[in-house]
Amino acid sequence: MRRKHPDQRLFRFTVFAVVVAACTLVLCALQGIFGYPFRKTIALVTTKFVRVEGSAYSAPLLAQYTPWGAQAASARLYEDTTVSSLYSQRATSVSRFGKGIFSFPEKGQLLFSASDNSDPRTNGRNYRIEVPRRLSKGVLPICFIAWLMTVTIHLLTSPDREKALLTWRERAGFVLAAVLRLVGTWPAIALSIPSIYLLFFYPPLWKDVDALGQLTAPASVLNILHSPPLYCFPARIPFLITSWIANIWMNRSLYGVFEQQQPSLEGIFLLVIVQHIALISALTYTVVSLTSNRLSGAF
Repeated sequence: MRRKHPDQRLFRFTVFAVVVAACTLVLCALQGIFGYPFRKTIALVTTKFVRVEGSAYSAPLLAQYTPWGAQAASARLYEDTTVSSLYSQRATSVSRFGKGIFSFPEKGQLLFSASDNSDPRTNGRNYRIEVPRRLSKGVLPICFIAWLMTVTIHLLTSPDREKALLTWRERAGFVLAAVLRLVGTWPAIALSIPSIYLLFFYPPLWKDVDALGQLTAPASVLNILHSPPLYCFPARIPFLITSWIANIWMNRSLYGVFEQQQPSLEGIFLLVIVQHIALISALTYTVVSLTSNRLSGAF
């Protein structure tokens, strides 16, 4: 029976350590940026709810479970079986608008509202909050250092160091070339990543009163002469589409382009999606035009 050489066993162990360290680094990066996959659901006690103002109510939350940064956008508020992902950085949005909007104004505090702006202390519903598990700020650097050390040890303990370095370089070059070819052929893939992130993790809440007035107010001097009509009225088409669909199923009222608008949440989402598609298309056209002109000039 053949026995494995100690150097061969050490080499396989270092390869295994490199893979484990790389997977740990990726998981910690995903958790630190997006708040997935490690989550915790915390039941909210009704007797501890305190009214703040408007539709906002405060609930205590352990400081260690209070999300921060981009992680907060991945939190989910549960009202019985209803799930709300309407996180807002502004606490005033919770009190002024409500409708399931929630915020984390400070550590150890959750500010939320009921889906129908009722009193959560007396409406008989159960509330819970799903939050990402927070990572210490030093976790990602430690994981990166561990991954770098395992790669270094793997190279130092390799029987043929030069061949191992050449193999790593070839594999890294192959992966980098494949990514560059994909991005170069389809630049819209890379350009759409910020838009996809915003659409998935941030609600389409407007803070600009001027833009909101242009899109909802009826046709008048203010939005025909004072503002560009090309934005004020074609931007209402998504509102009309969603209202028309809702009219078929739920018998909602239809509003003309020049009338006072009462957009639904679906209409606002459709408008924002159309705007992101237009942005990605414009950026893709710009990138392709610039690179094509540069390549043609080189020849």
